[in-house]
Amino acid sequence: MTSLDMHGFSVTLLPAETEYLDALRAPVEPLAWPGTYVPREPGVFEVALDAADRIAPGAQDTAVAVKIERVARTLLDAEKILDAFDARIGDGDAGSTFATGARAVQARLQRDALSTGEPARLCDELGRVLAHAMGGSSGVLLSILFTATGTALAAGRDWPAALNEGIARMRHYGGAGPGDRTMLDALIPAVQALPRGFVEAARAARKGADLTATMTRAGAGRASYVPEHALAGAIDPGAEAVARAFEALAAVSD
Repeated sequence: MTSLDMHGFSVTLLPAETEYLDALRAPVEPLAWPGTYVPREPGVFEVALDAADRIAPGAQDTAVAVKIERVARTLLDAEKILDAFDARIGDGDAGSTFATGARAVQARLQRDALSTGEPARLCDELGRVLAHAMGGSSGVLLSILFTATGTALAAGRDWPAALNEGIARMRHYGGAGPGDRTMLDALIPAVQALPRGFVEAARAARKGADLTATMTRAGAGRASYVPEHALAGAIDPGAEAVARAFEALAAVSD
């Protein structure tokens, strides 16, 4: 309950005896007490390209590589801006987190170690890169997005449908949705607009990111602990990163 004002954290273990559980579940006056949570069985989904890291990269597509490089460079250039956005509502490290992921992707591109000519394999590889290199909740969620998208592409889905399946997985494991002040507020409208081209997708992502500045309640992440007056006027850094990524794609696509 006080860890946001402390260095480090503590863990206390108790045997799950009836009297302890009854006490933990009893109504209390302190508003910050979270009550108890009973974990559910973990949900799983099959990954179509599980062995991708153990085989040589697939076909190469220079145009796709250029797009990925442009997105990576854009996120690197935005590192300080995103960190500043995050300093208002979180840990102040969103920019460095996205930059770390971007550098890892760039390194794979420079070695021709991404299957830029095979969309399904490419997404699976990106998911693995981000899972190992990016860190933080953003890295985990983006890894889930790309891995699930790659699985959907391998099953014959087109890009918008596959990305929507990836988003569904993000929502399932992350618990956030539209209006919760996360990257989804830019990503969901961008994917909805994607059938009309990257320019329209970028516009939708930018509108969604800017809209987060009007939201005074966060439904997920560290921003959910921040008071309303601090959230007012603050763009969510994850949504901003997504908007800039789609703007970079639009600049080299349509």
